[in-house]
Amino acid sequence: MHRIPTLAVLVLVAGWGAGCGGSGAAGVAAAQGAPPEDDAALRASREAVRAAQAAGDPAAEARALQGHAALLHGRTRTSEACDSLLAALDAAGRAKDRVLLRSVHDDLADRLQVLATTGRRPEEAIARYGQVVEVLRRLKEAEDASLALHSRATLAADQEKFSDAIPWFEEAVAERRKLERPVALAWSLNNLGWCLLKTRDLARAGPVVREAYEKARGAGVTGPAGKAIENGKQVALELAAAGKGEDAVALTRGLLEAARFGGTVAEQEAALEGHFRSLVAARRTEDALDLLSGWLAGERTLKNRNAEAAILQEKARLLIERKDFDGARAGIGESLAIHREIGDRLGEAWGLFLLARAAQAGGKPREALARGQEALSIFEACGRHRQGRVDCFQLLRDAARDAGDLDAALRWMKALEETLAEPPPAPLDPHQVRQGGPDRVAWYAAASEADVVLRLSRVGDLWHLSDAHDGFTVKVEHDWRARGVHFRGTIVLLAGDRVMVGRYALFLRPGDKAEVTKGGVLRGTRDSSAPATRPK
Repeated sequence: MHRIPTLAVLVLVAGWGAGCGGSGAAGVAAAQGAPPEDDAALRASREAVRAAQAAGDPAAEARALQGHAALLHGRTRTSEACDSLLAALDAAGRAKDRVLLRSVHDDLADRLQVLATTGRRPEEAIARYGQVVEVLRRLKEAEDASLALHSRATLAADQEKFSDAIPWFEEAVAERRKLERPVALAWSLNNLGWCLLKTRDLARAGPVVREAYEKARGAGVTGPAGKAIENGKQVALELAAAGKGEDAVALTRGLLEAARFGGTVAEQEAALEGHFRSLVAARRTEDALDLLSGWLAGERTLKNRNAEAAILQEKARLLIERKDFDGARAGIGESLAIHREIGDRLGEAWGLFLLARAAQAGGKPREALARGQEALSIFEACGRHRQGRVDCFQLLRDAARDAGDLDAALRWMKALEETLAEPPPAPLDPHQVRQGGPDRVAWYAAASEADVVLRLSRVGDLWHLSDAHDGFTVKVEHDWRARGVHFRGTIVLLAGDRVMVGRYALFLRPGDKAEVTKGGVLRGTRDSSAPATRPK
């Protein structure tokens, strides 16, 4: 995309100089090769801009340009609205009005997000963010310039242009170090670490996410701290997959030690899970079992039944691999008792599946067939849980083969192939989803407006939300805003991991917190320091 120099944009919009070619909106429209769509409101707003310029009042000029941009945006002329806001940003800077400048900057961020998503013009939005950075640096507004750098890089990362995003995140990190803004720095470090992970620069990614956690923990903020631990887990798993298991374990051990020294309970549990996963990936089974034993004792002390059952199942998986079938069955039996006590049908299904797996691994295929079919019937009843069905079909195929029933093995193989060929499940009708659910949920990240993947931060005792509940409905009490979409409605959490609000996808920022009360009401708080978007 051809990049219009910032000064030229300002001249076109604000009508500066004798040869600017007419009014601001008309000049911009002419520059874009489209005739202006005049109406009374637009003509009046352009006159207001001219009057403020004639009066030499930059604050009034900025407000007039901001109002003009709102009118343009309302007429879906978002690109022109961005031009007007760029000019308003410059005027607010000349007025030395920080509140006004931040207001204009916020509007620009919103418009650019709309341009990138609803307008499907991400390249233009990314280039325009470069213009925003130039204007703010010329005005010596270092804090806002660092935010614009971060936003530009995040938008590029959203488009999976990770190599482009990395140097912009590095600039944002450098600026935020100078400004001594630990929370903002933690977000930039987090996103930088994510991009380094996606470009497979694992040697750099590990220290970056570790620093992100330390900065967030030092500032006492949970949003970026939790994200740093999650990023650290992902980096560790990639390190282990690349044959660097000890580096993976060292990274997650460091995060765990840092979390234990002043971290929240949720952060400590998230770090525990990350360290456990890296130990398993590094094939340090005994260390992983020791970790689970200590973790289990802690959850029992807290009477956290859901987490207790989940840990028992994790132990059983490792014991099956170690061929300790008696130990595995004992742990699964305990977990099944808990899941049945708390009414967790999916947890019960996974327990039965593990019993089938233990039987199959122990040379008892007929027992595996019986237990596997019990598990399958529950997965079918729980919204046809796709992953559970796939795992059961695979196990039943192998068990039938080992039992000598080749016809049954072929039937299970066919069922597996049909399930793998199924399209992703459509959202259920809200009236078909029961009320209720866990006490807390975390943030969400969207794949598209019609298909939203639920992702969990470690909040409270939630570890197995997608596995432990077969769907519930909650009401949104607040107007949520993200990516230019406003709505109030009903959230439907499905058997697997999908979320819909009416026909709109629910977008929340990583630092947002949402809690589902026992009455099924979703309450939320916005983390104002969080970036508007994030790498997926």
